[in-house]
Amino acid sequence: QRKLPSGKNGGGPIEHLKEVIIEDSLGICDELDKRMQHLVDSYHDEWAEVVKDPERRKRFKQFANTDENQTRDSMIEFIDMRGQTRPADWPA
Repeated sequence: QRKLPSGKNGGGPIEHLKEVIIEDSLGICDELDKRMQHLVDSYHDEWAEVVKDPERRKRFKQFANTDENQTRDSMIEFIDMRGQTRPADWPA
């Protein structure tokens, strides 16, 4: 019979994971929580900042060689199927 790294018999890998994650048998949960909280606290969405800032948004346009914009409906043909809109099939 195989033994778990902790030296305990039985239970299998799922039980071992429960011990490590839920019961904190290795004593690492506090450190992992701190690291995760740091990631959450320091995260920022770069594209959300561009969308909110008109000066930054001016640097991005739909086409590089013109200021003209096309609407979604003029670029793709949409059809109604069972009450839902979807792009039309390409011609065969």
